[in-house]
Amino acid sequence: MKPMTKTAGSISSIFLLLIGISTASCAEPATQDLPKDPNTLKGKPAPGFALQQLGGNKVSLADDKGKVVLIDFWASYCAPCIAAFPHLQALANDPKRAEAGLKVYAINSQEAEKDVKELLVDHPLKAPILLDLDGKISDAYLSENLPLTIVVGRDGNVSSVFYGSSGEKTFEQIDAAVDAALAQK
Repeated sequence: MKPMTKTAGSISSIFLLLIGISTASCAEPATQDLPKDPNTLKGKPAPGFALQQLGGNKVSLADDKGKVVLIDFWASYCAPCIAAFPHLQALANDPKRAEAGLKVYAINSQEAEKDVKELLVDHPLKAPILLDLDGKISDAYLSENLPLTIVVGRDGNVSSVFYGSSGEKTFEQIDAAVDAALAQK
C-alpha cells in the first residue's frame, strides 16, 4: 500500500474540517424558526394600535387609557375563534363590566373586509370588529396561533394571555382575568 500523498492528506483534512463546521452549525438552534410566545408580553406595555373598525372609524388603543381592554385575535378559518363569538358578545354586552371600564375588540387577522362581512352573516358578532389587514398588529402581539385573547390592564400593560381554546374552561379563565383587571384601580 502506498503512503498517502501530501495532496490527498490535504483534501482529507479539508473534508474533515468541513464536516466539523457543518456539524457545529447544526448543533445551534435556529432561533428565527422558533414560535414566538405571546406570554412574554405579560407585564409589558401592550403594543399600541390604530385600526379601522368594520364599517366605521379608526379605533386606537391609546384612546382607552385607564380602561381594561380585551383584545381577541381571530380569523374566519379558525373554528375555535368563531365558537368564541357568543362569549365575546356576552362580555361586550355586560353592563356592569362596561360601567367598570371594559372595552372588547375582536381583531380580524389579515382578511378582506368583504370576507369578514360575509362570515358575519352566518356568525353574527356585534362587538367592535377591527381589521388588521397587513398583520402588523397581529405580529406585534405574537399571534402566530389563533385564537389569541389578550387582557390589557388599566395601566396599559398586558395582564393575561390566552391562546387556543378549551371552550367553557377557557371562557371562565378569561372572565376571571377580566374581573381581576377591572378590580385594579
